[in-house]
Amino acid sequence: MAAANYYFTEPRPGFVAHTAWSRTLAADEKLRACVWFRYTEMMPSVAKLVEAVEKFPDSADPQEAAFSLAFGDTFFDYKEKHPAHMVNFGLFVDAFASGIEADTAESIARAYAWECLPAGSLIVDVGGGIGHISAAIAREHDQLTFHVQDFDNLGDESKILMQKRGVSDRVRYCPHNFFDPQPEASSGAAVYFLRNIMHKWSDQYCRRILKPIVEAMGSHSRLLICDIVLPEPNTMVKTQESLVRALDLTMLSMFNARERSYDDWQNLFTSVDSRLRITAVVGRPKLGTDSVIEARLV
Repeated sequence: MAAANYYFTEPRPGFVAHTAWSRTLAADEKLRACVWFRYTEMMPSVAKLVEAVEKFPDSADPQEAAFSLAFGDTFFDYKEKHPAHMVNFGLFVDAFASGIEADTAESIARAYAWECLPAGSLIVDVGGGIGHISAAIAREHDQLTFHVQDFDNLGDESKILMQKRGVSDRVRYCPHNFFDPQPEASSGAAVYFLRNIMHKWSDQYCRRILKPIVEAMGSHSRLLICDIVLPEPNTMVKTQESLVRALDLTMLSMFNARERSYDDWQNLFTSVDSRLRITAVVGRPKLGTDSVIEARLV
């Protein structure tokens, strides 16, 4: 059966050998993580999607998502209780990011006009992991400084990355929960940047994420969100659109969240503060399926 599905081959009776696919799977831990995550977490969640929608119609609570029905916990709580799953998820995210042009750190670093920001401008990378994006931007634009905000336990790994990238003098790791008020040191920053954060949360939680940021913004501050802007029908290459629509369903099944259209983004922003308006969108083809949405207080 495995040979019939190209996982192995039988060069002669009684012998089994690798195919190019199985050899790659054995050697590439990120590819293994993709297969593992898809079949052990995504598919069981999707299988519970109809049940979740019927049981909790119109729910925006991650505790009522299909993932929670399948695993008895929210996605992030489950990962916290199973560290090996979190490590595997990180490998999956890295593999996904390297597989499409949209999510490479270098593409994001070059997609937005960072060079227009004055020397010494502070960029706050909210929920930025260990800071891959900040490191890439810092290497391209030496006039900028950065605060990378995420979980307490990522600081040492972030420090190692910044030293390797040669930007440790301008990129600082700051443990922070993005539902909490912004620390004083990060108030009034030139840019608050969130990459692939909002699509994991429903509108009610996104408002809780954005409110402390808006309260910290100055008149010159910009909010930059790197995420999908759902296209109008027949405006995107079908292969890209199928990926975007699949991600939309994935966000629903895993988090009770969703991808958003341009109008969805604007409505979300104004529900937080009527002054928060989209001022620019940089997207395809520079960022593949993703866009950088710029918003300011106007």
